[in-house]
Amino acid sequence: MNGYDTDPLVQNDEATYHADRSSLSQSGAKLLLDCPARFRYDMAHPVTKAAYDIGHAVHEMILGTGQGVHVVDAADWRTNAAKDAAKAAREAGRVPLLRKDFREARRMASAVRNHDIAGPLLAREGVSERSMYAEDPQTGVILRGRFDRLTTHPADGRPVFVDVKTTPKGGSNPATFARKVEEFGYYVQAPWYVDLANAAGVIDDPDALFVFVTVEKEPPYLVGVHTLAESWIDAGRERARHAIDLYADCLARDHWPAYADRITELHRPGWAA
Repeated sequence: MNGYDTDPLVQNDEATYHADRSSLSQSGAKLLLDCPARFRYDMAHPVTKAAYDIGHAVHEMILGTGQGVHVVDAADWRTNAAKDAAKAAREAGRVPLLRKDFREARRMASAVRNHDIAGPLLAREGVSERSMYAEDPQTGVILRGRFDRLTTHPADGRPVFVDVKTTPKGGSNPATFARKVEEFGYYVQAPWYVDLANAAGVIDDPDALFVFVTVEKEPPYLVGVHTLAESWIDAGRERARHAIDLYADCLARDHWPAYADRITELHRPGWAA
């Protein structure tokens, strides 16, 4: 396993997982497909986005694992005292949250736990926040993934990966989330995790289920539970294969091209007409 922990489920922290530059994740694969040059730059210049802080807190409250949350008693982040508190929290590896945002995160987590489907599914026996690594047999590229929750289906016992996503108002609407699946490439994530878990020996079931649990960031904190049709899974697996091959080629040639290495002719899109 090229120096990785031989246990198929690696219990490293989130910061260590994201700092890995010797393997390819599904989020990296999607970025790579958009632009290898952007992927290369972002890997060398990681940033912490405050916009993700509430999502991290919600995950921790639901899953019981995470970096830890530091609550800051301030109305906003404009004062020096609040900025210093946030900086100190991040340096200690914790997520800083204003108290009002902490309360919102608790309400969102409560909505998920009390949901008729999401709540019992997440409460089933399983493991949370674990990393997986496996070597792609075609290229030798090390692939990685870090799931939110791995449990079992209550009806047939097959493995179920649960991914919790916080969304804006209306984001749990199935039609709205379907657009996000396409826009953000979530259809790559589902087969990536199932295939990786099988390759790493975490599970032995190619028909494992991948479930998205969405929770909105505004009252009444509506929750949705979604799976993807087989056609989307097939498309995601095809995109993942292309990304892995592209990554191997970029590594071998040490060439990370931008959007195009030539003058491109643009055509008027159909929607504009």
